[in-house]
Amino acid sequence: MNSIWRVENKWGAGPYIGKGNIYDALHQKEHYKKFHEDIEQRPGINFDPGLRCHFKISDLSGHQNTDGWLCGFRNLRQYGDWFPTSDIRDFLARTGFKLVRFEVSEDNIVHGSKQSVFLREFAKITAKRPCNDGGIAVTPPQEPRYKQQKWFNAIL
Repeated sequence: MNSIWRVENKWGAGPYIGKGNIYDALHQKEHYKKFHEDIEQRPGINFDPGLRCHFKISDLSGHQNTDGWLCGFRNLRQYGDWFPTSDIRDFLARTGFKLVRFEVSEDNIVHGSKQSVFLREFAKITAKRPCNDGGIAVTPPQEPRYKQQKWFNAIL
């Protein structure tokens, strides 16, 4: 069995899709949008080479059919790279998201370069912790830049 960490709320939805998602809240701020659309650091499934080749293109827009698969992280370092500042992690925690650890067999996981996807129906929850848990390292070069910008603190 392998551990996968996922950011999700009480409904089992992630921050981008599903009941209680905060996608719009995060993307209303132009500067946050620019930060989060850094495809090299946070590629969607269709931009992550390790994941893209696993899923078939479902329509002419180029979106993959990922029904049943949920996004998560191989380890807490990947989570820290995806959400690199304490401000972002605090925002996730304040809006009801937790880090949930699942145990999943290797057959039901696909690892990409920056994230992993897994089938929830074959996963078992083994732990939960706050998204802003102090034991998760913050990426030093990015932390001060975002703390100093008033627009970022305004959405928190």
